[in-house]
Amino acid sequence: MLVSVTVSTLDMDHTEAETILNAFSRGKQRATNFSHCFSNVRSDTADKWLKSVVPAGNYLI
Repeated sequence: MLVSVTVSTLDMDHTEAETILNAFSRGKQRATNFSHCFSNVRSDTADKWLKSVVPAGNYLI
């Protein structure tokens, strides 16, 4: 998934724009790192683990 943000069209200063872009960058990196956790397990094991963890994550949000 490619996410593109055009900072010049946003009504904010450079510091705010950098903060937002850094947050997206960190989120992308965390998602990549998280996906590596499942690179060496069977698909049914990963599926069971995700089904048990997702409700807790949704509760925290």
